[in-house]
Amino acid sequence: MIRTEWRTTALACTLAAAIGALTAAPGPRADAQSSSSSPRGNPNSTQACPSSNAPNELVLVAGTPQTAQLDTTFTGLEVQLANTNGCAITTAPAGTPVTFTAPATGASATFAARGANVLTVGADATGSASAQAITANDTAGSYTVTARSAYGTVSFSLTNSAAGIPATITPLTPARQRATIDRRYAHRLAVRVLDSDGTPVASAAVMFTLRSSGGANQGGSPIGSESSGAGATFDGGTSQTTETTNAHGIATSPAFSANDIAGAFTATATATGATGIALFGLDNRAGPPFTIAAGIGAAQSTPTGVRFAIPLAVTITDAHGNSVQGVAVMFAAPSSGPSGTFAVHSTDPATTTVVTDGRGIAVAPAFTANSQAGGYIVTATVKDLRPAAFALVNDRG
Repeated sequence: MIRTEWRTTALACTLAAAIGALTAAPGPRADAQSSSSSPRGNPNSTQACPSSNAPNELVLVAGTPQTAQLDTTFTGLEVQLANTNGCAITTAPAGTPVTFTAPATGASATFAARGANVLTVGADATGSASAQAITANDTAGSYTVTARSAYGTVSFSLTNSAAGIPATITPLTPARQRATIDRRYAHRLAVRVLDSDGTPVASAAVMFTLRSSGGANQGGSPIGSESSGAGATFDGGTSQTTETTNAHGIATSPAFSANDIAGAFTATATATGATGIALFGLDNRAGPPFTIAAGIGAAQSTPTGVRFAIPLAVTITDAHGNSVQGVAVMFAAPSSGPSGTFAVHSTDPATTTVVTDGRGIAVAPAFTANSQAGGYIVTATVKDLRPAAFALVNDRG
């Protein structure tokens, strides 16, 4: 009984193994199916590709989506003539026209081959057609470029980006500064360049220019009023230089020094593509007083007790002839004998102190002869300089 059941079980196992081996073995029909041509490379399809297969659709191959900076070039746009059955095209597609069209206004692009927003090309022998060297215009935004043929239309998604393109330039160093003639300015010129999103632009070229002033020499004039020839040069002797922004969008000029002419002038900084100009107000201050010269009232007379007609005045200049502002000048008449008194004074009416103006001129208050007739000298004195003298005469009334 037990032996009979064992034999039955062994027989069943042997039969199952034989059936499994027979099922796994490939037969002539399976070999034929696996070797036949099928559409779209599907090895499980039993449909063979036709011997003559013409295109009936246009498909995208490459170039979408993509982004380029304003006025720069995109990679090429490529399409392919195909058939919806997925089989290779056999009917010669060479020369089939494909027209690429970008928007006529707003954010768009132009095709280098024609410099226009429309380009028609012929497909090659494989049915491929492409538009190369398509350049973004100067308007930021997203748009579509269409490719149209007799077999359909497809669209490419393109974006013109202003990111990384200079949009604004602003000064960072003091917008106004002064330096004595022939001396170096304390601060170099520095600017920050940002794109339209307010992001710093690295590697942007910034041109710094030191502009000489024009007009008559008015040494020591305040910033904002320009005078003849006042200017400066960068180290190396040039008045213009180009520097590149760093990762923070900052460009800094070389050090620069005032020339030997006092007066106000401007410096500018510009970056290609950025709107506006960064302006810096610069002022060459005159050197120390070097000469003192009396004005036209240096020799005059008036009756005793009468005011002199021409005010007493002097001009202070530095070693280069620049007028020096802010110099204290003391006018002094004799303390006894023929003399006179100033309308404005401190404790002694025979003396007064006046500070030179922006033209380097100090004008004394009105001076009136005393009651004693005779000639005398009024001096105008500045520390460390030889005084200027006024020869005055009090005539008998």
